[in-house]
Amino acid sequence: MKISVEGADVQITNLVLHWDNRKDDTLTDVGVVKSGDKRLRRMLRDCKARLTAVTVQYKILGGAPTANPKVWGFD
Repeated sequence: MKISVEGADVQITNLVLHWDNRKDDTLTDVGVVKSGDKRLRRMLRDCKARLTAVTVQYKILGGAPTANPKVWGFD
């Protein structure tokens, strides 16, 4: 799974992976993602559960008014 951001740099403070048949995974203090950058955050192989949703809590850096985070590899 990858996360990218357009419009501004963001600091991801909380990332929750919601699964259909197992306990949710919560990652805290994930780090800073630069605008236009893609970061590999979590390998989802050998997983018998299906990812149903992703919740991202973030702080916009640099005084920009908006940012658009995108989760890749989530179908």
